[in-house]
This record gives sequence, C-alpha cells and structure tokens, in this order.
Amino acid sequence: MNRNMIYIFTRLFSPEDRRFSAEIEQRIKLRLTSMRVPVVKTFVPYRDTDQASVIVTNKAKYIYEADLQRLHRSLALVGFLNGMAKDEGICFEIGYAFAIGVPVLVGLTDFFSIQLPYGKRLTFPLDPVLMNMVSKLTRVVEYSDGGKRTYSQQQSLHIAAALDQLTEQLAEYVLKQKVQPRPSSGFRLSNTKTVHIELAGNQFEWCRMLSAEIERALKAKGYATTTSNRLNPTALKRVKDEKSIVRLGDIDIKNVLKSDIVIIGADSTEMDPGAAALQGLARGMNKKLIIYDTKSTLYSASGGHVMSRNLMLDQSADVRANSLAEVYRAVDKLLL
Repeated sequence: MNRNMIYIFTRLFSPEDRRFSAEIEQRIKLRLTSMRVPVVKTFVPYRDTDQASVIVTNKAKYIYEADLQRLHRSLALVGFLNGMAKDEGICFEIGYAFAIGVPVLVGLTDFFSIQLPYGKRLTFPLDPVLMNMVSKLTRVVEYSDGGKRTYSQQQSLHIAAALDQLTEQLAEYVLKQKVQPRPSSGFRLSNTKTVHIELAGNQFEWCRMLSAEIERALKAKGYATTTSNRLNPTALKRVKDEKSIVRLGDIDIKNVLKSDIVIIGADSTEMDPGAAALQGLARGMNKKLIIYDTKSTLYSASGGHVMSRNLMLDQSADVRANSLAEVYRAVDKLLL
C-alpha cells in the first residue's frame, strides 16, 4: 500500500483538543514548506472520518476501521503525549503503528517523568513499552523569552519550539520515505499454545496477585503463559540505567510477539499506556485479544455509539470479558 500521509494524533473528545490537533497540523505544514519538503497529505482523526456527521449502522466500527486504514497509508504517526495519564486510544495507535512499520514521532512539553522510588531514583519519560516503540522523542520541558511576552504568548512559543523540533525530525522520514522495521514474532521452541498476561506491567499489588491467579488457572489447563513485568518492583529494583529500563519493555513486547493470545487488563478509568500500546501491537500482529474489563459502567457518545472505553480498544478486541470465568472460557474458545 502506498504511504502518502502524516497521521496526527491528539486527544479528540473536546473542542479544545480538536483545535489543538488543527494547530499541530498547520504548524507542521508551514514548517515543512519552509524547509522545502514536498507537501504530503495529513490525516486528523475525528475531522477526516466525518465523525460528527457520518451516519452508519456501527459508527464505532466505522471510525476504528477508517483510522487503521489511514495508519496503513501513513509515512509517520506524529503528535504530543503529555500528562500523567496518557490517552489510551493514542497508545493503541502507537502500538499498531509499531507493528506495521510506521515510524512514531512523539513530542513532550509537560514537566512529568516517571521516577523509581529506590536506588538511584532514575527517571524516564514514558512507559518502557512506549520507549521501545517511539522512533523519535522530542522533549521541550521549559521555554522562556526572559519575560518579554505575555503568559499566553510564552505558552504558544513553547509549543511552537517543540513542534519545530518534531517537524525537523519528521522531514527526514518524509524525504527519505523511511520506514520502521516490522517486529518479528520470533522463534518458538514448543507448539504449546501460549497466553500472555498484561495487567499494567504488574505495577500494582492487585495486578501481581491477579496475574499469578490467571497463570495458575491457565497452566492447569495445559497452556504456557508469560506475564508482563516491566513495572514489577522486583524487576525495577535491579535497574541500573535507562537502557535496562528500556530492556524491560522490550521483554514484554517480545513475549506478546511469541504468544497466541494476549489478555489485556483494562480495569482503570484510562488503560495503562503500556498495556494499550501492547494491545495495538497484538492487533497489528493479528494475535487473539481478550480485554479483561470488569467496570460497571459504559460511555455513551453524542454520536450514538456506546462503548466500555476508547473505541480503538473496544473494537480491536476479539472478546471483552467481564469476569475471570469469562476470560478462561474465551481462551479455550479462541484456541480451539
């Protein structure tokens, strides 16, 4: 498929989010033009899928499929990933882009880092899974003009400075038509069906307890299992530098690639960013996907569609399980 566009990611749920996506698009186009880079198409979700006006039977499925089609035609996935809680739909797109070989360029302008509470108290900018998937990371945490402009003007200049750096990196991908190597599913020593369990990288105690319970149940059924542990305190206490943090994310990625089924824990308001990215990777690699989501409420969007969470996650799953019993039944059914 011919790749001829730039896919711009941002949050999309409010007018201020959508306005920001338009500002990103405009700045990128102006900067590329000033650099004499050939103009390419841009894709902005919501706007370019006519999300506000399109009338179809299954709107969520229509939007999901339209977004993935654009990703397959993209030279790069570009945008900002700010805030403590990362947008789960964006993280899914990053994982999917990584799976299909689309370069991912991320900008950060916030002042948050993830910090380890022990040892050297190392900090890192993103979940270790995302650090493996991002092709280029641009970070502009502070911007100052010495107080010569208004507060609002300084914030605009801060964003512009980050966007200019991001666009300079983007230009290289546009000019050279660079692609990201697609990940390989790797070599398997056994024909035993393997299930990977992803519960927020085992960051929380309840995740570690639940992962162990799911592992015991699946092994009793004769399945092989792997578990994400990039944020498990036991693993993090052995970390010496940023490279070893990145390696923890790489291990989780490789385990997903070697699996037949991936179980993704979704029990939070916003899915863990690494988990959402691994779901995107699994979908892009055609793995079987089970979302374990026990929440008692749904979201109702003004366009008429109802979903448990971001539609990219809802629509990409083969099964949405509301209990452990449903998870186990789904594994058996998917591996028949």
